[in-house]
Amino acid sequence: MTTTQVLRAGRRTGPAYGLALPFDLTGAPSARDLANGDWRLDATCRGRDHEWWFAKPTSARSRRAVRLCEACPVRQQCLAAGLLFGEEFGVWGGLTHIQRRPLIARLLTGVPLATVLATVLGEQHLVKVEAA
Repeated sequence: MTTTQVLRAGRRTGPAYGLALPFDLTGAPSARDLANGDWRLDATCRGRDHEWWFAKPTSARSRRAVRLCEACPVRQQCLAAGLLFGEEFGVWGGLTHIQRRPLIARLLTGVPLATVLATVLGEQHLVKVEAA
């Protein structure tokens, strides 16, 4: 399934609903797996007050959310989903929408998603993705 097919399948995306964001997904989680959302079952935020993740970026709630994300076992998938699907609001993978903007700019220049994730999370935190 291509990114375009995933996004047109009714998944919520950012400002360009239904449009694929043209990112290089080589070595990164697949668009299908990210859209599926099963990774969320292992998220540290699961069952917590989601208001923390959608509070004003400079608020104490938002800072608490970011701290919880730091040790989350699915931080990579969360950040990848936030970037790939153009999430305009909230904390995704431990980054606010303001912090994600320069990452999206890098992705739009052709930098692979896996490279951007490694830059933010460090190589040791990345889940190895098998080539299809």
